[in-house]
Amino acid sequence: MKMSSDKAKALHVQVAEKLIEQLQAGTAPWQKPWTSDNVPAFELPYNAITGNRYKGINTFSLILAGYEDPRWMTFNQASANDWNVKKGEKASLIQFVKTTDLVVKRDETGKPVLNAEGQPVKVSVKLDRPIVTSAWVFNA
Repeated sequence: MKMSSDKAKALHVQVAEKLIEQLQAGTAPWQKPWTSDNVPAFELPYNAITGNRYKGINTFSLILAGYEDPRWMTFNQASANDWNVKKGEKASLIQFVKTTDLVVKRDETGKPVLNAEGQPVKVSVKLDRPIVTSAWVFNA
């Protein structure tokens, strides 16, 4: 699994550089050909597992990656579905803001509360301040 050599650069810097490069080459990523058949000429990127559309800078980042297929997923999502990521495939960086986190629910004595299967029960808690998190996604 090969990651981008621009890994150390901030996402907004990577997107800006790629966008400028494409504009100078006369290939703006939002200019797509019209088609007369029933196939959409352009669809915004979305997560193939959750169905959620990527927003903000993530939309630009994934469009600029140059793939026609709008479906994306993490390596773990692909593995969980018994799908393989092609050897040498490059991942694209996305970022999202977390305002909540899942934590193990505890009883009055501090011990984890377990469900019927014996697994710890998790609850969503609001974070004191938002956290920017990064992830690498692969095109389907």
